This record gives sequence, C-alpha cells and structure tokens, in this order.
Amino acid sequence: MLLVHGLTAKRHCEFKIETTVNAGVGAAEVEQVVDDRGKPFEVTALAEYSEHGRVYVGGVVSPDGRFVEVDPRTCDR
Repeated sequence: MLLVHGLTAKRHCEFKIETTVNAGVGAAEVEQVVDDRGKPFEVTALAEYSEHGRVYVGGVVSPDGRFVEVDPRTCDR
C-alpha cells in the first residue's frame, strides 16, 4: 500500500504520481501514473482573509447563516 498526502503551504498545486511497480522476482517492471481519472490531483493552501480585498462568509461564521461581506483585516476564521 502507498499512502500519499498532497499539501501546499502557500499556493495551488497540481500533480500526478509516477510509479514503477515491481511485482517480484522475474516479473517485468511496470510504470504506472496515478491521477484523478486522467486529470492531475489538485490541492490549494488556505489563504489568510487579510490577503484578500473582499471576503464574504456564511454558514456557521455568519450570524444568520447568510453570506455577508466582512472586513478581511479584522475577520477571524
């Protein structure tokens, strides 16, 4: 089993995993690409609200559940 975690601290990242599989003595090596149904996997870092000009929050962050604009400099996750 191979377990892979894709993480990024600052940006958006796309990737595929290229592997070489050896099934045992005498077996030919097989190269295999692991992806998301033909597309690369994608991962995006969380950005701080203060990095954006406008921020809208909703759900449990909003007092009444609706999306509302908040000040990105003072909004706390």
